Amino acid sequence: MQINSTKIRQFAEAIDREIYGAARSATYSIKIRTEIRLTASIATQPINETFTPELTVAFKTEAEKGNYIAMENLRQTKAGVLTETLQIPLPWVQGQRATSIMAAAASAIALAASTLLYVKYKPAHPPEKRMEKITDPYKDLIAETTRKPPETEVTIELETIEDLAKIAEILARPIFHTAEDDEHTFYIIDNNTKYLYKIKA
Repeated sequence: MQINSTKIRQFAEAIDREIYGAARSATYSIKIRTEIRLTASIATQPINETFTPELTVAFKTEAEKGNYIAMENLRQTKAGVLTETLQIPLPWVQGQRATSIMAAAASAIALAASTLLYVKYKPAHPPEKRMEKITDPYKDLIAETTRKPPETEVTIELETIEDLAKIAEILARPIFHTAEDDEHTFYIIDNNTKYLYKIKA
């Protein structure tokens, strides 16, 4: 870097005249900031760095030394680290990884197939448990009997056992239950009217 001290002094004197008039400043300094851009290409990665050092050029006047120029920060550095990561695959590890992936895939396929087969062919609930589930909420209203429903002048067939339970509560009558083969019959007798609900187990 070349510095023209004469031009700098002329520039400083012009500023002095504007600011101080006839007076002159004893010392003044100039700060020079440069921008250095570094672009490099190495084996693994490109490097793009920017370095902005600042140089101070001071024009001083002292009794012992007279007029002199002092330059500060002549040496400036910017520290940095380049990190390079290498992946070294081990053949036996890759083999074990491939084996485990294939085993996991086979297990997933087998699980999916067995789930589908179970859903499609799962056994039905036993008739006894199914009937217990249906009659359990109304077990206090139901009385077991082996007698078939008697013939009455009027027979009203109901769609659900819930409807039959409501009628039993209204009439204050018990619900009789009889079973023949896989057919269950629930009924209420009220004078010459029979309320009937049938279900197959």
